[in-house]
Amino acid sequence: MMSSRQHGFTLIELLVVIAIIGILAALFLPSYQRAQKRPHDAAALQCARAIVTAENVGFVEKRAFEGNMAALGEDVKEVCQDQGVQVLNSGLGGITAASAGNNQIAYSNDNFAFSVWHPSGSGGYHYNRNDGTRENGGKLTLQPF
Repeated sequence: MMSSRQHGFTLIELLVVIAIIGILAALFLPSYQRAQKRPHDAAALQCARAIVTAENVGFVEKRAFEGNMAALGEDVKEVCQDQGVQVLNSGLGGITAASAGNNQIAYSNDNFAFSVWHPSGSGGYHYNRNDGTRENGGKLTLQPF
């Protein structure tokens, strides 16, 4: 009588497959996490640009900057507050993902400054109109968390 042999995978073959899956997961997990944060960073940047635009338009019309987000109009509210973006009246940095915004903008007769970030993002943007980095005003700078 001939014995029939069962076909299947050996323990070593299964361990090799599990090791390969583990290595692939370790390689792709960081890029997946960065991809999850990218839309939130884009929302913060879009909010910052909306604030800068609204402040500059307001300055041309009223010759004054605004410190309150609500006074900047519905467009800024939609882009910032409705998307969960935090705004703080400081362009100095020092924010973390857990920081709380106050929806205010630091301003004077000839300058305004603020920081924006999304709690689920990877960093925040800071703006100071008169920081001296450009002829026509400030620039947005990124601070990673």
